[in-house]
Amino acid sequence: MAEAPNTLIYRGLHSFLNLCTRIFFGSVSVRGEKNIPDGKEPVILAGTHQNGLIDPVIIYSICSKRQITPVAAVYLFKMPVIGTILRMLGGVAVTRPQDNHGQAVSSSSALESMAKVLSNQGVLCIFPEGVSHNSPSVLDLKSGFARASYMALKANPNLQNVHVVPVGLNYNAKNRFRSDVYVEFGQPLVLNREWAERYDTNQKDALHEVTSSLKVKLQKVIFHAKSPEVLKLAQLARQIVTDDKRQSHEDYVKSTKTFVNLLEMDSNKEVYESLEEMNRLLEMMHLRVSDFLVKDKLSLSKVFYQAGRMLLSLPGSLFHAPIGIISSLVGKKIAGGYDDQEAHYKVMVTMMLVPVFYTGSMIANTMLFNFKTACVLNLFLVMDGLLAVNVRPLNYSFTMVRRVFELLLLDKQTTRRNIAMLKEELLEKI
Repeated sequence: MAEAPNTLIYRGLHSFLNLCTRIFFGSVSVRGEKNIPDGKEPVILAGTHQNGLIDPVIIYSICSKRQITPVAAVYLFKMPVIGTILRMLGGVAVTRPQDNHGQAVSSSSALESMAKVLSNQGVLCIFPEGVSHNSPSVLDLKSGFARASYMALKANPNLQNVHVVPVGLNYNAKNRFRSDVYVEFGQPLVLNREWAERYDTNQKDALHEVTSSLKVKLQKVIFHAKSPEVLKLAQLARQIVTDDKRQSHEDYVKSTKTFVNLLEMDSNKEVYESLEEMNRLLEMMHLRVSDFLVKDKLSLSKVFYQAGRMLLSLPGSLFHAPIGIISSLVGKKIAGGYDDQEAHYKVMVTMMLVPVFYTGSMIANTMLFNFKTACVLNLFLVMDGLLAVNVRPLNYSFTMVRRVFELLLLDKQTTRRNIAMLKEELLEKI
């Protein structure tokens, strides 16, 4: 384990990761932060793991109260940029069997490093499922976090508890730029000295008790479903019932879980099949439920306001468009069809391209004008690029043209009636 970073370095990295998160995601909604103990209580932030390296980045970006030590697979420490960041954060490297050609490995060194952090009243960030995945359910948990907690309790006689806080990371479209993420910190699982005594008596039972309890807690903070298809249709049902309007964190979580439970009931098979058919139509035509809703007429002031924002953000959008296109294509190619890997590859490619593009811009503008003008132009591109992230004029224009064309190929009134009928049926069911 590397030495813990000083506060200045940590704050700088925290700000950088927070910026990355805010740029990639449209909104990051958080609930339950009060469940993270303050002061010097040792804490393990145990997260669900369905979006690769994006998962820890989100946790770091929203947890500003205490300094966090990451626990990550050893191969990540060997990667450029990622490995440097992990070492700067004082990360703990864990060698998994899959990192050693399937051969058995010793985890004693990693456990000792984790226990040392906890013994010193620190905070660990770990993903106990052990692997990133696309399942809408929580996988069986590894017991490393529990072993490290036991070692910390034994090493420090003044330590009374280790708080294991479940962190649910819920994405509405995890590999899509400007999508939303909902983070929930659940009630902590407290490992105390009584549990440590049970560990001394029967290690196997004590570990099973803890991993089973944490798995239940993790299932409560995510959208737990039998299959990815059920979760996708539950999201569609939510969009239909709410007219695809943005909801508060609490309402979003509640409504999604309600529809997951509804669609997993055998008695609702007809509704499930109707949603499947609607989903196939929308995906085939690259449309959303909102495209079929009757919209309120925009006022003239709103039209001019939106047009003004689009014009202002156009230069930044044009400059950054090649970065977005390249990172999207390359990220998807590297991920090889694994949705849980796609987003972080897109971010990594973007991080490599941005300095290249800005360096090229500085050189070109210095040659055309002078160094001072080049600095001013680059600063303008940065500010305008941040505006373009929110407005997205090119994407908005292309999307509108495509959707108008596709809507011409559909019987819009019939589809609208079908959506209305589905909405009535869903409202009756809930």
